[in-house]
Amino acid sequence: MDRLYDRRLSAKETSAYLWISDETVYGWIEFHDMPTHMMGNWDFKLNELDEYVKAGGATL
Repeated sequence: MDRLYDRRLSAKETSAYLWISDETVYGWIEFHDMPTHMMGNWDFKLNELDEYVKAGGATL
């Protein structure tokens, strides 16, 4: 797999990547089962985020 695609993002980077607010990211984690990993802080895998969005995992 491409190393860039397997990259991990912070919550701030995730909100910028998806063009949503930080509050929306945290809401999707809590209420819409957004894929994330807790490693001191929230940690998001780019490939999992893309699949989540493509599958319609959350709506604004």
